[in-house]
Amino acid sequence: MYDVCIIGGGVLGCAVARELSRYSLSVAVVEAADDVCCAEPAAGGIVCAARTLAPFRPAAAKYAATGEKMFRAYAAALGVPYMQTGCMTAFFDDADGARMLAVNARRCGVGCTELTGEEAVAVEPALASAHILRAAYFPNAGVVDACAFVYALRRNAERNGAEFIFGFTLSSAEFTADGASLRSSSGEVVEARRVVNCAGNGGGQVARALGDFIYISHRSGNYAYADVPSRPSMPVFFERAGYVSPDPRGGYFVGADTADCARTVPEVTGAPDARRALRDRAGLSAENAAGYADVRALMRGGDLYEACGKSPCVLHLLGAGAFGITVAPALATAYARSLRAEKRADFLPVERGIVRAAALSAAERNALASREPLYANVVMTDPYVTEGEIAEAIARGARSVRGAARRLLPGRAEPDARFAEAFGRLTEREGI
Repeated sequence: MYDVCIIGGGVLGCAVARELSRYSLSVAVVEAADDVCCAEPAAGGIVCAARTLAPFRPAAAKYAATGEKMFRAYAAALGVPYMQTGCMTAFFDDADGARMLAVNARRCGVGCTELTGEEAVAVEPALASAHILRAAYFPNAGVVDACAFVYALRRNAERNGAEFIFGFTLSSAEFTADGASLRSSSGEVVEARRVVNCAGNGGGQVARALGDFIYISHRSGNYAYADVPSRPSMPVFFERAGYVSPDPRGGYFVGADTADCARTVPEVTGAPDARRALRDRAGLSAENAAGYADVRALMRGGDLYEACGKSPCVLHLLGAGAFGITVAPALATAYARSLRAEKRADFLPVERGIVRAAALSAAERNALASREPLYANVVMTDPYVTEGEIAEAIARGARSVRGAARRLLPGRAEPDARFAEAFGRLTEREGI
């Protein structure tokens, strides 16, 4: 029997697993898919507590304000590049929007400066054509590769003893005085003293299997990975016109914020809604756009849901939505500390990221290839990927070509035939 079983391998589930692995606790994560991060959108990497403040979401804001402050050190320990760029919310009129946002920010301990249109352009020159009149600037916000962050959380949790069980779709649960017995649709059983529901979009279904009814709505939106010639240096949210955000791996994400974009079947190709809004309202063009759709689970009122179930051994952590990556470090840390378990002396807090050959000098690349010959075998040249990197992705849990690509390729790049062939050969060599 595990001390804690976490249901869901997204950013919250993996963050909770990593924090619990600091303590003398046995931890399992069960996930319906074949890998963690399968439902994380590529555009989920904006670390900004202010996203919880318009409209005001008090439960999420409490953790987001702390999570934003933690994030630089947290990401550095996990070997994940993090750009503390700042973030801006721009308004096209001189109403009280910026002022109210700043008031809420200060109430929650989030750093914020109110700016006039001219001051906003001085901070972010890419807004020169946007014709904004007011803005709220949040200097402590930043951008991280969301998928790389979740993969690093999983890797560090596993290295510290947490177990990940994939292909586990919860169908029912039985409760005793000792805890819970969870049964999957295939008949697999996992027993735990405590259960944490971090299932995101599937959180409502998981709650029902645990004997609780939790209403979750789903909001869909259009997004695109694109070139933005004006080159904004930070995420910028525009009043009723979506947002644009730099990607740590190059390029930009543009989209309609999920609060403004509800529909049953989004048009995906090129994310036309997102590009049109930015062009017409903000004066920014998005070129060479590759579109996709995103669906997020939201609680009634849009806030984070943190509550025990009918059984006292069950905790539901749901509805974080687009700000899940910001709240994850603080929320996971708070839950882990609440169990008051003994800390482990052998916890390994630092994680090394995958060595990327493209980032090395020619001399460094040659030295690496002499030590590890797989790095001498180039699989793709644009972007640059070697067999050594694919082997490292497999060692860190990639069990499909898509899983390896999400670890190694930028948002717009696709694995080619040589990438797939190398992945198949290397997994066969490892007996996977």
